[in-house]
Amino acid sequence: MELEGLYSRLMRRMGEEESLTALDRWEAVLRPRFPEQVQKAYARRRRMEKAGIFREIQSGGRCSAGLAHPDAPPVSK
Repeated sequence: MELEGLYSRLMRRMGEEESLTALDRWEAVLRPRFPEQVQKAYARRRRMEKAGIFREIQSGGRCSAGLAHPDAPPVSK
């Protein structure tokens, strides 16, 4: 029973993490016990990443994929 409490705490923690790295590391353990929560955590991270890329593009900067907004001024070297 105590082990399930630890898994629940771990899942809550992974739901709060902003990085996919930790969730990827614990997915094999957590997904069988909390399939819906793991899926929601991944969906949240993807939305956060997309929103960050969108903000960068809107501001005229380069996104993490290295793509520049078409109207952005050329980057001087």
